[in-house]
Amino acid sequence: MIWKNRWLFNACACVVPVLALQACGDDDPTPPPNDSLEAAEIRALAVGLTTLGALSGDAGTPAADSTVACPLGGDVQFSGTILPDPADDQVLRVDVNMVPDGCTLPIAGSVFALDGAPGVRQQGTVTSTGFLEPIVLDFDVTGGVNWRVATPARSGVCRLDLDLDGRIEWPTAPDTVPTLNGTLAGMFCDTQIDVPLTRISGVG
Repeated sequence: MIWKNRWLFNACACVVPVLALQACGDDDPTPPPNDSLEAAEIRALAVGLTTLGALSGDAGTPAADSTVACPLGGDVQFSGTILPDPADDQVLRVDVNMVPDGCTLPIAGSVFALDGAPGVRQQGTVTSTGFLEPIVLDFDVTGGVNWRVATPARSGVCRLDLDLDGRIEWPTAPDTVPTLNGTLAGMFCDTQIDVPLTRISGVG
């Protein structure tokens, strides 16, 4: 099933770390744990970290030594593997480390610069039964980053221990994008979060 592994890997390369992932539910009344970050910033930063970058390559090829530029400067360095499950050709097993180096991106109305402390690790599976069938994502997201914001001047360290569970449905109409339903939940910046995932774009 080489064709299936290659197609599934290409799907994984598009959807696992894509930056266009968005979160809804910003009316969550949970207060921030301190005065440094607002609750909406914590949730948006968690999603931004989980979805940084873009991967490329062929199934079985390590993602080591790849670097992706961030939207407003700096970059993210990747290492790890995306490998077919030897027991199930409908499953890819992902183990990727992402280390930001001055990675600057807009988050919740502010501009954040991120550095690895030690970075973000995504471990999990991407599963699909065939071409244009739904893709199921099941990931543990762990690690930590240093963050800083210039205006108003703030900085800190965020540790994360999150579960990402999602399902991507391919569009049935022309000029529409795939949809992602699921949640990103767990501890982030000493705060319990539960973020619904909404739209994902730029896939295909």
